[in-house]
Formats: sequence, structure tokens, C-alpha cells
Amino acid sequence: MKWLGYPIYRLLLAYVIGLLIAMYLQITIDIAFIVLSTSFLVLCFSIFFSRTNTVFKALFSFSVIFFLIALGVLNMVSKRPINQSHHFSNHTIHGKEQMITFQLTDQLNPNAYNDRFYARINEIDGKNVTGKVLVLFKKSDSVEYKIGHRLTVYDDISQASDERNPGDFNYKEYLALIDVHGQIYVDDDHILNVYVGENESWIIALRNQSMNSLETSGLQEKPLGIIQALILGQRNNVESSVTQSFRDAGVIHILALSGLHVGIILLILRWFTNWLKVVKNGRWLQSAL
Repeated sequence: MKWLGYPIYRLLLAYVIGLLIAMYLQITIDIAFIVLSTSFLVLCFSIFFSRTNTVFKALFSFSVIFFLIALGVLNMVSKRPINQSHHFSNHTIHGKEQMITFQLTDQLNPNAYNDRFYARINEIDGKNVTGKVLVLFKKSDSVEYKIGHRLTVYDDISQASDERNPGDFNYKEYLALIDVHGQIYVDDDHILNVYVGENESWIIALRNQSMNSLETSGLQEKPLGIIQALILGQRNNVESSVTQSFRDAGVIHILALSGLHVGIILLILRWFTNWLKVVKNGRWLQSAL
């Protein structure tokens, strides 16, 4: 790979490696900052002595790569919602009942006992907060909730369940990967208010309209569920056998992102990397990124 002969590509690769390390390892922001500070000191030390000692010249090269990896780790860790000061985890105690306001954002496949949604937390005890949780409603309550509904409940946020057999899919780790850091079991008598909202956001309205169009298109149930999951992020109609196939293939995360989200991210990345087209093999590198 001749492109690795260019320093800018090696530096960029080191930074990307740092992003990937932070993405798949649970690294705290404190550790990331300490590692970055240490790598910066080593870098400065090697710069000072590299002019007179060949050993320090080699150390300088390694310290630059290590610094960029550490920089990528810190950048990714600091951008995680859970590390933000306004994340709900900094304003609540797991297991303690509080007044919580949230909005349902994604509907999941129901299980034998519960209807399940992802929700965005808006307020806890009157404080504006952010973050995503898994919300479960008892089927026995016979109340139908939809995406966009805003609820105020007096309940607690608990840790996601980690019960599984050895070697099974770790659902708690999967939720953390998509920045869902808690769950709420909502009892009907703990609901204080439900706001349906006549003027729902145009994105939700467009999504619901697209859902209705797909459902009346005549597609069979199995491909319909996959299309809804990949394009609209609606996983409620995906058959359990399909979900298990994704898990067995190790690509369950594909169902966590809708095609709409991926498309937006792709457009932003193409805009930011458009300058690469002016360098040799730039188009190939832009496509790889």
C-alpha cells in the first residue's frame, strides 16, 4: 500500500485507530486524558533530544503515532453522551424514584410481557437533561403508545439487564454501544402525564407517512420488516429469526442505525473529506473513510 508512504496518511490512520479503540473499549475520560498527557510529555521529551541522539529520533516517530492514537481516544470518549455534564446519569441514582419526562423515539419488537421503546430523557425533577433509555410498558395495561408521545412518570431508572448464558449475545453491551444507558419499567399507576402532541415533528410525521406507504405496498412481511429497520430505523416488525441471523453474523449493530442516519453521516463525511480529491489516490482514501 503505497499510500502509507505518505506521512499524512500514517498520521490519519493512527488517529482513526484511536477512534476505534475508544469505540469498542469502555475507557473513562480521566484515563484517556492521562494517557494523552503522558504521550504529549513523551513527545516533547523526544523532540528535545532527537537532534543529538538516534535512539530518540526513533522514539520521536513512535511518540507521534502514540499521541495521535491517544488524541483519537480522548476525542471519541469526550463526545460520548454519557460523559457530558447534562447526561441524566449525572443527575439520577439508579433505583431511586424521581419525576422523569421522556419522549418515545423508537419502537422495538415487543416480548412476551412488555412493549418496548427507546426514549430520549428530557427532564429529571425539573432539570433539563439528555440521554437515551430503554422503556418497557406492561402489555397487561392495554395502553397503546406511539413514537413521539411524551410522558411524565414518577419512577426509577435501573441498569439494563445483563442476565444471559455463557457465550450468548450481551444485550447490555449492545445498548451501551448505541448510547442507551438505563431502562425504565413503567407501571400504569406511576404515569403522571401523557402528551400526544397535535403538532408532532416533521421528521416523525414523514417517518410515519413512509411507514404507512410501505405497509400498503404489498410487500411480504419479512422483507417489509427488514426495509423498515434499515431505512427508517423501525425494528418493531423484524422477525425474531431475522434478528437472530444478524446476531449470529456479528452485525446486529446494523439494525441499530437507520439508513436515514447513515445517509446523513455519509454526506457530512464526504463534505469534510472533499479536499482529499486533490491528492494522489484521494478518491480511494475518501471512499475508504
